Amino acid sequence: MQGDYYLADRLPTPKYNGISAYGSGGTYRNLKQCRKVLYISLLISGRRNCYLTEMDKQSKDLFFQIVT
Repeated sequence: MQGDYYLADRLPTPKYNGISAYGSGGTYRNLKQCRKVLYISLLISGRRNCYLTEMDKQSKDLFFQIVT
């Protein structure tokens, strides 16, 4: 509590609508840890979710090509 206001202890976890486990977990982690400049650029421009959605689509397509 600060003054008359209660502040949250942590930020809410980001939600990526429409992104499956193929693209969200590994791609997001890799982007944030290994490609920091690209991550910051996408975050600032507001295109991060579009990028993750596209990577998810590509990873699903590749997965189904391998399986079938």
